[in-house]
Amino acid sequence: MVELFENIDVLRQKAIYLSSLSLAGVGFGARGREIPRDAIVEVSGSPLVARSSTGTNISPTYWDAADNIVPFDQVIDSVLDADGMIHLEPKVSFKLVGGRVMGFSLYGSHLAALGHPRTYDDLVGLFGVPDRERERVTFGDLMGYDLYYETARKQVCWDALDHRVYLVCLGDYPF
Repeated sequence: MVELFENIDVLRQKAIYLSSLSLAGVGFGARGREIPRDAIVEVSGSPLVARSSTGTNISPTYWDAADNIVPFDQVIDSVLDADGMIHLEPKVSFKLVGGRVMGFSLYGSHLAALGHPRTYDDLVGLFGVPDRERERVTFGDLMGYDLYYETARKQVCWDALDHRVYLVCLGDYPF
């Protein structure tokens, strides 16, 4: 297994074999229960949760449809063997489908090692020509690009204002 934290440059490759990768010690395709429970800081997509309060420096709180607080352990368990997202503190997330890890997301300072592409051409120079791309424009101003690579099942999101890659997703994420 190639650990992404130790080999961040793997993210630049146009062809990535997801089954050969791990993130935070969890292999792609692993059972959700292999995610280190003590590192989980947030959960998304739990079928038990009707609303939640989460964020930086906030302990997450989850409520069911009857407005009862759902204990965090129950929220975690509802996703580990099913579908949803598990978020860890070192700014990584795991997408679970049928209780298996079918997606990795990396964001935050981990991605600084990929450099600071200043232009679209710099971005393509780092990752290669994408199979699909989406230009993000707000009020006529370029905000960035989202690139998608079919073979690698990889999405790369670039911020044109900060000149940085701020998100890389591998696996089963909609584009």
